[in-house]
Amino acid sequence: MNVTVYEINKLPVAVIDNFYSEDELDAIWSEINFLNRDNKLLLPSVTGAAKDGDDYMKRGHGLFLYGLYNDAEKNSEIVKCSKKMFSIADELIDYHYFFRYIKDSEKDDVLLNYYENADYYKSHTDQSTVSCISWLHKEPKGYLGGDMILNKNFAISCLNNRIIVFPSIIEHEVTEVKMKTEESGYGRYSIVHFIT
Repeated sequence: MNVTVYEINKLPVAVIDNFYSEDELDAIWSEINFLNRDNKLLLPSVTGAAKDGDDYMKRGHGLFLYGLYNDAEKNSEIVKCSKKMFSIADELIDYHYFFRYIKDSEKDDVLLNYYENADYYKSHTDQSTVSCISWLHKEPKGYLGGDMILNKNFAISCLNNRIIVFPSIIEHEVTEVKMKTEESGYGRYSIVHFIT
């Protein structure tokens, strides 16, 4: 893992490349392929995405995994692998004391998102303390865009097996995804770990 920490308005933003091991990625992809095959990913109106008045700020599909499985921590490889965030909390605390919230948290939730052509998420904040968002895509990458913009001016490229960890009060958005292929499943996946 390679960790870089930035500061936005005096708040830390950690970017970690090569977060998941090859075995973890294989397990995650196996579950993603299962969920895609059964069309389990839902519209923003069902997953409770951020709204601006009556309009949803997100265009894409998602699924809260704790709501899907009886015991997500036992039955979901995505949940099990994303819990890895808790094991590197000490390393992140060395960069900034804010990351202590990861160690001290008592509740979390995991959302799998999928973005295809013309999908996006407008600038919003999350209803948690810490947001951890990892990005995945099939190779070769089948889209352009899908990058993260923090605080309306700080761009972080959407790279495969990259995770970003930041205070949930920082505004963030996903730029529009533009597909380069019509092959199904080659869009932008993200695993969002909400920690409270």
